[in-house]
Amino acid sequence: SESPPFNHSQRNIDIQPQSSMSGMTSSPSSLTLKYWNGRGLMEVPRLLLAIAGKFPTTDYTDARFNAPADNLESNLGRMPVVSTPEGSVGQSIAINYYIASTNNLLGTTPLEGARIISVQAHVQEMMDAFRKIVPYGSTPTAEDLNKWFDSGATDSSGAADRSKRSERFLQWWVGRIEASLDSNGYAIGSQLSLADVILYNAFAEVLLESERGEGFASWRAEPMCSLARTNKVLETAPKLTSAIEKVKEHAGTKKWLSMRGVQGF
Repeated sequence: SESPPFNHSQRNIDIQPQSSMSGMTSSPSSLTLKYWNGRGLMEVPRLLLAIAGKFPTTDYTDARFNAPADNLESNLGRMPVVSTPEGSVGQSIAINYYIASTNNLLGTTPLEGARIISVQAHVQEMMDAFRKIVPYGSTPTAEDLNKWFDSGATDSSGAADRSKRSERFLQWWVGRIEASLDSNGYAIGSQLSLADVILYNAFAEVLLESERGEGFASWRAEPMCSLARTNKVLETAPKLTSAIEKVKEHAGTKKWLSMRGVQGF
């Protein structure tokens, strides 16, 4: 995976201890996140770390660049990349797995872990469908948003209606994802995980005005170009909403949002 370059100044922030999958504890500032100066594909890892109580300058390095960094072979010369004492990993799905699994955010059993990864895949499919209507970087039209939020297939149980495969817009995705989640307040299992963070990132991640640079369009700061319309669809999904709220109300989330500052995207 790769995010398009933005013309932002480089920002490097030092950081600290991280436990590896083998149980070893790495030295201060040994984990480095390499990405452009914005949210994008690195915001889920940053939020996972925040929920684990880890923040830039003390626990890891949040390195942001206005041109590709060095040593990006693990992502075919692109960003995002996470560097660790054991080596580097590229591709957002793999990075999310690494950060979640080394911070007790990938469930408590192999089945929970697999189901958590499936939620990530569902959301990626949903966002791919959204980008077919509103391509990345384009300004959404009222027609585009009406199509995404207000129309399309609505079957949410049983075998998916294949005759409406081309009409699977937000209502269909929310209904189907809702049906796949557990009923105890968390997306999967009985504790916060990557699944909850993925849902929060897709449905509730917002940039406040104070976090936007000059000329930053308001629709770019909201999930799927409209927080209000997203929330309206979520009224039909109490399990999904609960998972999002668990992330939103976590102390680590609040601390991260209070300190992350102006974002390029």
